[in-house]
Order: sequence, then C-alpha cells, then structure tokens
Amino acid sequence: MGAEAHVSSDNATPDKETVWDVVVVGAGPAGASAAHAAACAGRRVLLLEKAELPRYKTCGGGIIGPSREALPPGFELPLRERVHAVTFSMNGKLARTRRSKHVLFGLINRPEFDAGLVEAAKDAGAEVRTGVSVTRVEQHGPSVPDRRTVAVVLADGETVLARAVVGADGSASRIGAHVGVKLDQVDLGLEAEIPVPETVAEDWAGRVLIDGAEGAATQRARTGVTETDGDELGAR
Repeated sequence: MGAEAHVSSDNATPDKETVWDVVVVGAGPAGASAAHAAACAGRRVLLLEKAELPRYKTCGGGIIGPSREALPPGFELPLRERVHAVTFSMNGKLARTRRSKHVLFGLINRPEFDAGLVEAAKDAGAEVRTGVSVTRVEQHGPSVPDRRTVAVVLADGETVLARAVVGADGSASRIGAHVGVKLDQVDLGLEAEIPVPETVAEDWAGRVLIDGAEGAATQRARTGVTETDGDELGAR
C-alpha cells in the first residue's frame, strides 16, 4: 500500500521529519523478504515487528522448492530434517507410506528461520524495530504531511512516515483491514510438541504423516519430539 502507485526515494518533507521509502509491518518470512528486497533495491526500509525476536510460531515448518528458491542469495537454510517419505491415513487408519529417492521438502524451526531472514534484511540495509505494535494507518489528516506520504501510528502514539507500507502482519492484519481486505473464513491452528521414545523418533526420521480427517494433522519426529499441527501443509 502506498500514497501513490510508485515508491520514491526522496525523503525531504517541509517539516523535515524522517520519511522512510518503505515501512514493512510484520517480520515473518514475507515481511523480512519484502524488507530485504526493498533494501537491496536501495530504498530506506524500516521493518516493524510486535514481538521480540526470535519468537515462537505455530507452524509445521515445511519448506518446499519454490520457497527455497525465493530465499536471499547465500542464505543458509537451518534445516532440522530432510523429508523423503509421507504417510497418508484417514482418521488414523488405512495408513499408506510413499517414499522418494529425492528430498520432498525440508523441515525448519520457525524461530531460527524467521530470525535468519530478518538478519538478512538488516545486512541489506533495513532497520529493524521489535516490540512495537501498529494500531492504524492514516493517509489523510494532520499526521500526513503530503499526498505522497502514509502515516503508520504505533501503539505508544509514535507516528512513522513512509512513502509505501507493506502489510505482512498476518490474518488479523491492520494494514489489510485499512485497504479493505476481508477474509471469508479464518481457521484455528493448534500445535503440540509431545516427547516420544527414541525408537519412535527414529521410526519417523525423514517422514511425515498427513491424516485426511477433518482438522487434519501433520506429524513429524524431531529430536525425540512428535509435533502435530492444525495446518496440514505447514509452512509452504
């Protein structure tokens, strides 16, 4: 979202307040990648995140080819597991396992992965601020110095000015709500990590379970932990 269709690197304003070329709200993989791309293009970028990093994220942790190809050059993917087999079942029954000679996808730990992408954005020149929440966005009013500028208002009352704003703040996005995004359905994802015997962890090494029941779950073994996730495809 921007005050105009283009992004300008001209930061001069009559009141001499700092105006960022791009403000990205949300430092997950999408937000960090957007900040990295904008910084690499020579823009002055501010990346805002309400949590402190690294932070826990409910996610299956699966990352496939297209996602890997979109990573910043030289980014070292923190793979915890390489999946070669998938077991399919229905309500825990009729299990069938399919195996491949090739890696189907990798499993990552989201706190490590997300923090690494944020570091890549910082290395590219983006400034990162954590522990800050966005309450609203204004395109008109006393906080907005001109038609080319967007005001991002933070929870503590501070106003951040930008030529363009990228909303990467999830399904409850305040940026999305500002531009009229509406979701017909929002699903609930539940995750649990349950310690398992070493023999079970070994049996599931390199393999995941996809159950076809309503509220399907994925299961993977990681360092003696079985993890189930309400999102059956995990991180795409």
